[in-house]
Amino acid sequence: MWDVAVVGGGPVGLFLAAELRRGGVSVVVFERAPAGAAGTQDGGDRGLQARTLQLLRLRGLLDAVRARAAAVGGPGIADFAGDPGDAAPPEIAELVENWGTSRLKGHFAMLPLIDRDATMSDVPPQLAVWQGRLVEVLAEHAHERGAVLRHGCEVTAVADRGDHVEVALADGTRDSARWLVGCDGGHGVVRTGFDVDHTDPAMVVLMAHAALEPAGLLPPGVHRTAGGLMFVNPPPGEIVVAEFGHPALGRRGPVGRTEFVDAVRRVSGAEVTVATFERAVRVTDHARLARDYRRGRLLLAGDAAHLHSPMGGQGLNLGLQDAANLGWKLASVVLGADDALLDSYGRERRPAAQRVLRDTLAQSALLRTDPHSEALRAVVAELVELPQAKRHLAELVAGTATRLPAPPGCHPLTGTFAPAAALAAITPDTVRPVHVRPDGLPAMVVRPDGYVESVTG
Repeated sequence: MWDVAVVGGGPVGLFLAAELRRGGVSVVVFERAPAGAAGTQDGGDRGLQARTLQLLRLRGLLDAVRARAAAVGGPGIADFAGDPGDAAPPEIAELVENWGTSRLKGHFAMLPLIDRDATMSDVPPQLAVWQGRLVEVLAEHAHERGAVLRHGCEVTAVADRGDHVEVALADGTRDSARWLVGCDGGHGVVRTGFDVDHTDPAMVVLMAHAALEPAGLLPPGVHRTAGGLMFVNPPPGEIVVAEFGHPALGRRGPVGRTEFVDAVRRVSGAEVTVATFERAVRVTDHARLARDYRRGRLLLAGDAAHLHSPMGGQGLNLGLQDAANLGWKLASVVLGADDALLDSYGRERRPAAQRVLRDTLAQSALLRTDPHSEALRAVVAELVELPQAKRHLAELVAGTATRLPAPPGCHPLTGTFAPAAALAAITPDTVRPVHVRPDGLPAMVVRPDGYVESVTG
């Protein structure tokens, strides 16, 4: 019997497996896709925000991620890499033109957060990475730590038996573990049975590699119209279409050619067709959040716990932070700590997810193209340029504003990410909170995930 089974071998599941192995417990990762299926650029580029980069540095992984996964020269926002074009709204053109520069500290509903006067140099820019390559780096890390990775193993059911969890696999075999964590996404098998709060979608985004005909009728660039928003890469390239309030918002399943063409026509107003059409996907801003992250011996992390619009690129970061919070705690419980320690996982991580869901829903509202929303967007665009507002939004997107719940009257450092001088005590092998007394700072207890648990002097 395994100490912990992780369902889902994406970035969150793999990082969690390595975190658990740091604590010395046995771990198996079940991933339904065969080994190597991700490819080197599968899933496009993703942004790793400042707090995640700090975490990777703590684990000794940042250099490997920069060297092997960085999407240098890769596509920018919404996989758009071309000229924004004359039709692009000024703020979106500025966002595209600054993508990948150190001046850009993120965006809020595609309103760029640009450090125009170098007053936000302390807010690091995000690092764009190819998700497939990130998975490779994290898989190697988990394997080196001693996690067992089982590709081509689809979990069809899990059952909490009180003292262990039984796992049913698609090939008819069974396995078992003392604890199980679902990192298998918003539609995965593990989250079945968990109560969730949800908000119905108001935006749907269709993406496909397509070439439009007749050529030249819809020029490459960013188009914001009364019907929605489009990113058109030079052919052959990806076309991204966003609509709001359309009757087909709740539709699921594969994106067909007809559905895609109809969306392009509604948004562009042009009677185009597609000559080539492949790799189509659908994304909505449907928001879903588990009310509890733990049910008995079952736990959730990543998209299995929280699902939301990808606007702002916060989902991957949120999930990796889940793994860092849960890993050392679950390992401690396996080795004999009171399992009440696991209750703090949901208490700490759910508020962070609530903030991200709130922020992504707000961004969806600001992207709408009706007159009322356009007026609101213009007002917010003015507010974003206020230094304090810009810093506030940049720190939210970067994750550096995250603070753990702390008791009233405690020291201001309690619950914050530890200062660099204190983080020096955390090594890739740290598996328990450590007492530190950095020069010029009070004595404190710093957790393996880098947060200050308490200030002791």
